[in-house]
Amino acid sequence: MYQAYRECRSAMSDTSMEQLYIEEEDGAIQRTVYEFSPRPRERIVSFHMVRPQPTKIGVSKQAPPTVSQQLKPIQGEPGKAAKFTVLFDGAAPIKVTWFKDGKEIKSSFRNQITTTNNSSILHIGRLENNHTGLYLVRLENVAGTVESSANLTLLPPTDKGKAPDFTARMNDLRIPQNGPAVFSCTISGEPKPTVHWFKASGF
Repeated sequence: MYQAYRECRSAMSDTSMEQLYIEEEDGAIQRTVYEFSPRPRERIVSFHMVRPQPTKIGVSKQAPPTVSQQLKPIQGEPGKAAKFTVLFDGAAPIKVTWFKDGKEIKSSFRNQITTTNNSSILHIGRLENNHTGLYLVRLENVAGTVESSANLTLLPPTDKGKAPDFTARMNDLRIPQNGPAVFSCTISGEPKPTVHWFKASGF
């Protein structure tokens, strides 16, 4: 509570003491005291105002969230997994919300969100082209809000070539005794495969 007090004197004739209480619209109480003064035709008028202590709405002594480890940019490989990690401090409870390009991300089979008292991880299962973009995590409590963001990009696909494959396989042969035998096959692959021939007992 705080008090505001003021006195004034006025040349008004009164020989008695009176007290008048007035309640203001804001809940304050004003007390007016009229006192007799030895000097003729004078009285002392005292005003005593009492108001409730104003409170600051929305101000908290709790610690706002702070980021101790920011999100880091990711260059992912198509088909592989990736994860964003943020570490934070602040007064609990802290609400953690993830976004991609401004749209909230909900935890799902492909986008799993794991949050503890001081960390949150967004795990993306299998990277595709539509996963590229700006990722943002927002941390909120009663004392404030803080954000961290980073981009996810994909590395260009690696040309691993083409594994060897038979486009025409060998067939069994029946030849005359001491006659010639010719086996043939056709193979594809990139880069060009190296071919080795074997017989059951060796080369």
